[in-house]
Amino acid sequence: MGSHGFKTQFLSVDRVDPKTKVCLPYAYLKSTIYERHMVLYKQCDQLTDELIGLERMSSGKIDHTSDGINSKDQADAVCGALYLASQFAEQFAYDYGESLNAALEVNTTYSENYKRRQMITDFEQELTKAYTGMQEEDKEDNGFGDAAHGITQQDYQDIIDGIIII
Repeated sequence: MGSHGFKTQFLSVDRVDPKTKVCLPYAYLKSTIYERHMVLYKQCDQLTDELIGLERMSSGKIDHTSDGINSKDQADAVCGALYLASQFAEQFAYDYGESLNAALEVNTTYSENYKRRQMITDFEQELTKAYTGMQEEDKEDNGFGDAAHGITQQDYQDIIDGIIII
């Protein structure tokens, strides 16, 4: 993803902080689960089994038990995503009582110039639909063509070019 211009970061959830002998990403996951700040789908059997099968080794490293499920890929993915999201929590947080819609509206404010351009684009799309509809009707007119509608070939070209006189 980094080669395609996305901002990326490497995170090893297996690393132990040398000072505290604690695996910080898994400690954060543990507190999130205990404080009930995370909701999982009911059908996450593999993830549930992996999380239940984890244990803290004497070195502080988190690993799966030898008698449990022999994988922790999903647990590592959830742990890493949650931990990295927590690092940017202040940047994307919103205040209590503020609706999510208000937060989204802040990010979608458009200038008047943008609104005008969008209105012109929408109008041009509607004209194109009308023009296409007239062409289809002309094909079904049994040869009477544009003259039956009072529309000349130049009128069609003006519509395509965006020239409209009202």
